[in-house]
Amino acid sequence: MSSEAALAATEDLAMDEDEFWSLLDDVPALDDDPDLEGLTDALAQLPAGSAGAFQARLTLALHALDGPVHRAWLTEHDPDQLGFVSDDVFLSARCATVLLGRETWQVAVRDEVLPWGDDPEYLGMAESLLEVAETAARQRGEMDAYRQTVDAIEISYEMGSNTALWTGGATLDNDD
Repeated sequence: MSSEAALAATEDLAMDEDEFWSLLDDVPALDDDPDLEGLTDALAQLPAGSAGAFQARLTLALHALDGPVHRAWLTEHDPDQLGFVSDDVFLSARCATVLLGRETWQVAVRDEVLPWGDDPEYLGMAESLLEVAETAARQRGEMDAYRQTVDAIEISYEMGSNTALWTGGATLDNDD
């Protein structure tokens, strides 16, 4: 399947963008720990199938931030000051950027930056965003439907999966 077809197929599964970003708007501002329990509970209160649709939209949002320029920007701003950015830190920074909301995410996509906030500890906690949909599906007793939707997602949020951004001479170096 072409990458355009994979994106379209995932878009068909995904939650409406306005609903997705509205849910994230209700996550408290960056303190020491994002309160994802409230997000999980809110998602669990939505109609059947919402958890899988949320995961599809989250995958699309993270996939859009998966590119060598985003990673280079993060490496340059080196939140852990280790001199490199691991695949996990890159994913955490993309999660943190999504948690900051639609406007921040749009700027990140447009300007190829990852404005995750100014607390490197937040990066590790932001990755728990990846567990919200599954936890909400479990709360609703909808794990089979959730897994079916997730299995149908044709793209990935893992580093290097956005081939449209990683082609053209960029190389993947695995720092994990």
